[in-house]
Formats: sequence, C-alpha cells, structure tokens
Amino acid sequence: MRHRIDRAWERSIQRTQAAAQATDTATQQLRAAKAAKKKAGER
Repeated sequence: MRHRIDRAWERSIQRTQAAAQATDTATQQLRAAKAAKKKAGER
C-alpha cells in the first residue's frame, strides 16, 4: 500500500513541475511579445 502512495505522490510532483514549467514558458513568451510590441511602437 505504501509503495502505491509513494508512486502517486511522485506522479503528482511531476505534474506540478510540468505545470510550473509550462507557466514559465508562457510567461517568457508573454514578455517576448510585450518587448516586440514596444520595439514596434518605438519605430
């Protein structure tokens, strides 16, 4: 039983890390888009 709980715990941790990475990527893309808009606006 304990082994199954450990496995489920590991899976939930991996899911959390994957979600955090996805959020990170989205944030970076958003920043890049904002920077591109700023540059376009300066011209």
